[in-house]
Amino acid sequence: MREVLAESLTIRGGVDVAQNVLSETQTALIPLEPYLDTLRWVFIAVAFGGIAAARWAKAVLHYGAIALAIVPFLLSVRRSGQCVGRIAERLETTENTNEIQRQIVEAAARLPRDRNELVDRLRDGGF
Repeated sequence: MREVLAESLTIRGGVDVAQNVLSETQTALIPLEPYLDTLRWVFIAVAFGGIAAARWAKAVLHYGAIALAIVPFLLSVRRSGQCVGRIAERLETTENTNEIQRQIVEAAARLPRDRNELVDRLRDGGF
């Protein structure tokens, strides 16, 4: 009984790991969705190039594979840069809002506290 339980827990853990890997892979492939049709034809061309097995074809396939590895990375870097830009813009807006609120609080602190202080300021010309 223990062996069956341990085996089922091991399988369940393996299934969890497989689901996590599948989820991460799916997340990584979502940005490539618009390019899938083009990539299909590229892979078909690569397969035919591999069949030809000419020396130049191997070099083309080698550099093509390198390019196919680099392009998704560059796309993800671009997307990350856009996210950083949006965050920087939000930070700048928040800083501007905080500066305006600080000025409002300082102006409110300089207001006369009561009628007598208002009258005194008006008499002194310091309002």
